[in-house]
Amino acid sequence: MDIKELKTAIKNTNSCQRNWDRSKVIPEEHVNLFVEAIKWSPTKQNETHYKVVYTTNPELIYKIYKKTKYFTVVHPEYNIATDDYGNTKDEYNVCNSQTYSNLLIGIFHDWKQENSRAMIHKIVDERSETVKAEAMYQRAQHRLLSMGVVIGEIVLTASLLGYKTGLCSAHSSSEVGRLFGEEGDECIVLVGVGYPDLKRNRKEHEETYNRDIPDVGAIKTGAPDEKWLFPTFHKEVSCKRIS
Repeated sequence: MDIKELKTAIKNTNSCQRNWDRSKVIPEEHVNLFVEAIKWSPTKQNETHYKVVYTTNPELIYKIYKKTKYFTVVHPEYNIATDDYGNTKDEYNVCNSQTYSNLLIGIFHDWKQENSRAMIHKIVDERSETVKAEAMYQRAQHRLLSMGVVIGEIVLTASLLGYKTGLCSAHSSSEVGRLFGEEGDECIVLVGVGYPDLKRNRKEHEETYNRDIPDVGAIKTGAPDEKWLFPTFHKEVSCKRIS
């Protein structure tokens, strides 16, 4: 692969996919390659910071997708739909269809104390509650950092193979965990991987039409019989070289 092809693959990781061609099946050798990317993704001192569960079962993927109805369609000028605790009325939410993909990967917290070596982890077990609270916070940061790294490995691997991806953290963590067979554990992030539906706008929702969106206080994106479109934003990242 030359530099130009690699740049294209990197650039293609930026935009999430909201709809999929589920008539296709990801080859098993590609699924196994994603497993390799996950297993070999770096963590601090090779500590165990997360565990991963994945599926290509269409029925299970759809059930998990239906637990992601937390994407708010409220217009920024309105606050009628969300309470003081940040909970939004169900009718003002849609499911995150980037999870209704060909392959769905769930990332969970995990921890194996015997595989740790840093003093911060020893502090969590042995010191006072005040010191322990700060240490636990730092340990959580290590775990979230590792999750970010493995997500990057998955997304780039997918792009290099010609797939698109979608990331979702707005879901019922415990219910998704149960559906993945991890009863009592919360799924932190979902990663959808698969074939994009090339006949549609990538932002088009899989199931929701504009007629399904509330008439007051919400954002409609077209005629009633047209699919609702997810919003997109312009990302600004500072990246400067110094000498």
